[in-house]
Amino acid sequence: MTLSLDHIPDQLRHAIDECRLIQIRGRVTQVTGTLLKA
Repeated sequence: MTLSLDHIPDQLRHAIDECRLIQIRGRVTQVTGTLLKA
């Protein structure tokens, strides 16, 4: 079974998007905290 982006189930794709959003949010929080401390 070959993996291609077109055949990723919606549920898995949603989970991946959610993980990315959480990572981005974490980075934004880190940067904001650093700026506030500076």
